[in-house]
Amino acid sequence: MPQITVTMTVGEELFEFSSFDNWLLTVRDKFVAHRVNRDRVVCVDASGRICANAQDFSIADYPVKVYRKPIGA
Repeated sequence: MPQITVTMTVGEELFEFSSFDNWLLTVRDKFVAHRVNRDRVVCVDASGRICANAQDFSIADYPVKVYRKPIGA
């Protein structure tokens, strides 16, 4: 499957995960602390790939940054 490059606008950076283990151990606490759920954020790894599920996080290039989705997105 060919790769496609897409540009998107994201909101403020909320937090990041430094490694897969860090994601596993802190995901719930970080989302609760920032009062967001997965529908209100976009997670982007160091290579610019979106991480939407556990498989994506398992192959991500870290750090993975978590951004608030812009209003209306």
